[in-house]
Amino acid sequence: METIKAISQTVLKKAVAQASQLPESQKTSVAQGKTYEVIKYSLAEQGHYQVELNHNAGTWYIFSDHWELSWENQAEIIESNNSDLLTAENLKAIMPDASDDDIHRYVAPLNQVIHDFDLATTARVCAFIAQIAHESGSFYYKEELASGADYEGREDLGNTQPGDGRRYKGRGLIQLTGRANYRECGEELGLPLEDNPEMAVQDPYTNAAVAAWYWQSRDINEYADQGDFEKVTRLINGGLNGYSDRLQFWEKAKKVFGID
Repeated sequence: METIKAISQTVLKKAVAQASQLPESQKTSVAQGKTYEVIKYSLAEQGHYQVELNHNAGTWYIFSDHWELSWENQAEIIESNNSDLLTAENLKAIMPDASDDDIHRYVAPLNQVIHDFDLATTARVCAFIAQIAHESGSFYYKEELASGADYEGREDLGNTQPGDGRRYKGRGLIQLTGRANYRECGEELGLPLEDNPEMAVQDPYTNAAVAAWYWQSRDINEYADQGDFEKVTRLINGGLNGYSDRLQFWEKAKKVFGID
């Protein structure tokens, strides 16, 4: 889990503003050396980050110069707005077989989920895009070709009712599978996926968000940050099926984003 540590007397704030301009109810003082665990963070304006703190400590804005940020030791955060994070050109360079329509359809949703689900570093983006490129056949497949019958009775996937295997077969850019995953993903996204599993592919954003939720729920960022692509693949696939194909997408992505 990421952390922030105050390197001077500072404040947590409820808005991007000078602390002196905020009422007491919108800020809290922090002593030098105080450390917090961070569940989620994102870039904000004027040198700030928005951080969601662990232990129900709330969501706040911090001025980055006042804090030691654990993620600054990771790959460089892509400091661009959502529309520029990925482009049609670099997606096409990674997935040359993808149709132009699909490339343009998924650019904005992928940019959004990359920020929404804490994927906005070059290492994470490269690993994530490589995996969804393989799993979706370069955006061609929105759901698993097989019927899902092989998942029938799989209690490890939460498939406890007759017909669950077919009903909760793989969907989304990472092929979300199993009643339990649909339930948990739906709760996170605010969608009734357990009752209506087809909603997982109702639009490009949901299709991408389902994949990003699964990625985040398995803490895959940890291994993407380490460059452990084999472990990333095992967490997505359960094994190393299609590993060479995944790997060639990863190599293309790293070349596009200029990382070793």
